[in-house]
Amino acid sequence: PKSTSYVFGGFARYKFDDRWSINNSITYGQIRGDDALSTNEPRVWRNLRFKNNIIELSSRAEFNFFVEPDLGGRGRYDKEFKSYIHAGLSCFYHNPKGSADGNSWHSLRPLQTEGVNYKRFGIGLPVGIGGVFTFNRNHRIGFDLSWTTTFTDYLDDISTVYNDPTNMSDLGASLANQSSGIVPENESLNFVAGEKRGDPTHDDSYIYTTISYSY
Repeated sequence: PKSTSYVFGGFARYKFDDRWSINNSITYGQIRGDDALSTNEPRVWRNLRFKNNIIELSSRAEFNFFVEPDLGGRGRYDKEFKSYIHAGLSCFYHNPKGSADGNSWHSLRPLQTEGVNYKRFGIGLPVGIGGVFTFNRNHRIGFDLSWTTTFTDYLDDISTVYNDPTNMSDLGASLANQSSGIVPENESLNFVAGEKRGDPTHDDSYIYTTISYSY
């Protein structure tokens, strides 16, 4: 919960029939993390933190698997409830930032903390579930949970191994390896150039939970 941040945006939905719709949206959100919050000791010793503001354009299909057109059963049909699942495609822009103290933040991509010049633009596959409540026929309140799987492992600027500090600027070297003074001396050789810094076998993903209003 301490790593949860904000997301907001807008969307337009086109309904084909009572079951199928298409939703096009733009969102601006932030993901963040801090090793100090982990319960895993090696992760705490790594002592890295990041935040990343993501601008996302998304198009997805929505299928209403449950529809109650007359909520309350009064025959007025002015209140409706629908539950849906969705899947689609998104493209996004991101720019991860790191900090040594949690106060001053620096863009990490130009520093190449792992010697990788990764892209700022990416593709994602959002899937999720949601529900909408319509009242007075025209006003709609919605709840949505969306999990986006991406094809990059650098949303947090962490993927493979520690880079040789001589290949980076002083700022890059200081942000790439912040284990000094945190890791026990007998474990310090596991936090040097060439040693594991991240897990490249799993690309990054993120979850948005939103409440919406539409007319």
